[in-house]
Amino acid sequence: MTAAPRPVRVAALRGLVIGLALLLGCSDDPVIEEPLDANGQPLPPVTITTTPSGVLQLDIPTYDGSGDVVEPDVVHVPGGWHGWDYWMAYEPYPHSNDYFENASIATSPDGITWGVPDGVVNPVVPRPTGDVVHNSDPDLVYVHQLDRMVLFYRAVTRTSNILEATSSTDGVHWSVPARVLEAPRHSLVSPSVVLAPGRRAKLFYVDAGSLGCDAKETTVGMRRWMGDLHDDDALVGAKWSAAVATDLNGPPGWMIWHVDVIWVDERSEYWAVFPAHRAYENCAKTDLFMARSRDAVHWEVLPDPVLKRGDVAWANSALYRASMEYDGTRRQFRVWFSALSTDGAWRIGHGAFPISDILSRFSGRPR
Repeated sequence: MTAAPRPVRVAALRGLVIGLALLLGCSDDPVIEEPLDANGQPLPPVTITTTPSGVLQLDIPTYDGSGDVVEPDVVHVPGGWHGWDYWMAYEPYPHSNDYFENASIATSPDGITWGVPDGVVNPVVPRPTGDVVHNSDPDLVYVHQLDRMVLFYRAVTRTSNILEATSSTDGVHWSVPARVLEAPRHSLVSPSVVLAPGRRAKLFYVDAGSLGCDAKETTVGMRRWMGDLHDDDALVGAKWSAAVATDLNGPPGWMIWHVDVIWVDERSEYWAVFPAHRAYENCAKTDLFMARSRDAVHWEVLPDPVLKRGDVAWANSALYRASMEYDGTRRQFRVWFSALSTDGAWRIGHGAFPISDILSRFSGRPR
């Protein structure tokens, strides 16, 4: 593996988690207690180097050498997959030049320290050719039924969005990309595939109409996988259902741009993390929001961002496509997000958000 930066560890703010948990004792949600290990001792949160606001800027290698990175999608395989617990798909984006926006692969033991695994040659997605103007929006999925990673991405032409997929059984060798779906340009933005136990796999995406980043209205569509996840064409074949409209969007006055959706088993809920911008602005001025749903169609959205532009200096221009996992042991969401600074540099950041805090911020009574 390529040499990875050494993590610097500091004590996390355990007291904050406990205090927020106590505030929720009167709600309908289970009391969020301090997590304990097998010996009954307090289990510390993930120890990471943080800025004063509790957010970490990550160091991610890029094949072009710029270090400018965007649109992370992280898969956590407990116990590891081919030697690594965390796998990430992401793209270089130097000076916002979309020619380099071709999905790459990195791995990590903890979700903080990243490097390119032995044998991987980035990018694993071919550079644009023919009608493809640029690639974007990678989404990485582990299909345990096939012990396989599937990497989705959006190939953009002048008239259409094409959902492509490539797969790997070892993380090193990737198949020739296959065309999964096609839609008018800006109508298949930020694909996000979710595998929930006992439920059909779902594909979420943003439809920004013909104007894309400058759209005055955006919506989120959802499709269900109607095939068997044991079949060799699982998720990459022609068995996606027709689109279903959802009501997932930003709070009143805000518009969703990209989206990532996960399943939180202990709550039997879908959760989404997404950048959104005010309706009178465009997608270059986005903050980061979260939402939850029981049925994947009807959503309850946080009324205010979980992270705002300017919360950290290197994210003072935009907070962009993010990826999320729920850590049930530590009762927190871990979020990896794209960030743009006013000097034009793109970086990937990491933050951990206690679920007690997030639940307390919904406008209605917490479920």
